This record gives sequence, C-alpha cells and structure tokens, in this order.
Amino acid sequence: MSVIDTIVLDSKDLRFLLIDSLRQYSSNVIFIDGNNPYRFSINKKEFYILIRNVHESGKNRDNPDECRIQVNETNNFNSAIRSRSNVIVLGYLADKKVFTAWDPDIFRDRFNKKATVSAYSRFSVLERARSQGFSIYEDSNQQRIISLKPDYLGLYLDNVTNIHQLNEAELLSLIIASDKHSEN
Repeated sequence: MSVIDTIVLDSKDLRFLLIDSLRQYSSNVIFIDGNNPYRFSINKKEFYILIRNVHESGKNRDNPDECRIQVNETNNFNSAIRSRSNVIVLGYLADKKVFTAWDPDIFRDRFNKKATVSAYSRFSVLERARSQGFSIYEDSNQQRIISLKPDYLGLYLDNVTNIHQLNEAELLSLIIASDKHSEN
C-alpha cells in the first residue's frame, strides 16, 4: 500500500488545516503563535502542535505499508519541549485526509535522547481511520498510535492525557458520546 506520489501540504496549509479541524469541535479555538510547532488554546487548554506530512519510511526499510514522520531538533521545537504545555506531534496524510498522533509523553522522552526522531505508523492503519473515523496501531514498543479524521482532532486534544491508553472499543465509545453531544 505504498504512497509514492503523496500530496504534501506546506506549513501554512497545515496550520489552516489544524485551525479548521479544531473549529469543527469547538468555537473556542485560538491560534496564539508559532511556526510549527504552533501554539493553540482549545477550550482554555494550551497546546503546542507540531505537524508533519506523513511519507514513506525510506529506501532502507522493507515494509511497503510502513510510513513515518521525522522531527528534527529546532529552536522552536526545543522551546515547546521545555515548556510546561503539552506538545502534540501529529502526522497528516493529505491523500487520505487523516491525522496520526503519537503519545506526547513517550515522544517527549524520545526527543530528549536524539536530535532527529522518526515516528512510524502504517498506511493500512491510516486507511482504516479514513474509512471508520479512527484506528489504533500498537507498535513494537507497545505504544498506541492513534489515527483519526480531522473531525475528531479536538476530541483527541480534550482527552490527550489518557486517550493513548484506550483500546479501540473504548475509543469508539468516546467518539460515539462526542458525536451524540455535538448533535444536541
């Protein structure tokens, strides 16, 4: 399921994508500042959000279903990591219109050990998120990586402290409850 000619969004498009996605969830979304990572306030909670385009995992990797983002050490990102705010790392696959989110606590620990971090997922998992709204991939380190449609990005952020511990049935229940709440 390789994606060789994938759509790549520039940083401005990624920022507006974040704003539009978050406003589907709440009208209380404020872009504060930043240049990837971006600092947002959502429902009075502050987050740094770093977003990268998802791409193939590279020439030396032999799994065509594997995809990744890479995060390099930069002054902007280092400042966010040193802050007391949550730092959310997202990948976006524009072809499928889905986000992938890695556990911020695990990612923060990994970044403190290396200047460049690769974060992996699977194209098939992102495809499943496109068709059913969300999916969970557990990597070889038992980290749960969550992929979701833009409609659920705000829900993800509102629940970021525990959402990576949920299994698929628990995440589905959370989404159903959120969907019912938004209908009212």
